[in-house]
Amino acid sequence: MSKKSIKNNMEINKLIDLVVSGDSDAFTELVELYNPLLKKLLNSYTTEEMSKEDVEDLSQEELIAFYRAVINFDKEQSDVEFGLYAKICITNSMISYKRAASKKSKEALIGDDEMNSITDPEGEVSKFFELRESERELGEQIEKTLSAYENDVWSYYVNGYSTKEIAIKLNSNEKSIDNAIFRIRKKLRTLLIAD
Repeated sequence: MSKKSIKNNMEINKLIDLVVSGDSDAFTELVELYNPLLKKLLNSYTTEEMSKEDVEDLSQEELIAFYRAVINFDKEQSDVEFGLYAKICITNSMISYKRAASKKSKEALIGDDEMNSITDPEGEVSKFFELRESERELGEQIEKTLSAYENDVWSYYVNGYSTKEIAIKLNSNEKSIDNAIFRIRKKLRTLLIAD
């Protein structure tokens, strides 16, 4: 590996740390760095039949998948670079999104959504409930995937508690919490890739 790529990896890892700590500017910088990859992936899943709105929705889905990849990337492992990991996450997300969109369009052709389109032309209500349902399902999957202890750690972790604070809350030591977070990230990465 060249010095340049090592430096780039170090810079990327630093940006990832900043994003995890809530720095939106760092996320914008990562998006700019990986813009060629994002454009290429978006183009590969965009078809001529898609409306401008559909392409925008797909682009949003891609950004969400990229953000998930940033948050869940395990910097400690050296087997997979972030770019490849992000590509895998985005590809899986795009495939799932396209499948769901295809199913939805078939249902619309059958006429299942006629009443909904009259009372809610933009489909905002159904979108809201779909999002809530998908969040609920993801939450349930995470809960099943993690042990009771890991679920406790995860609950505090996503609410912004530091390793030290979690250790105090759970009457544990920081090393144990760090190890749990490492395991959680690994499990969630596998879960998100599987999706």
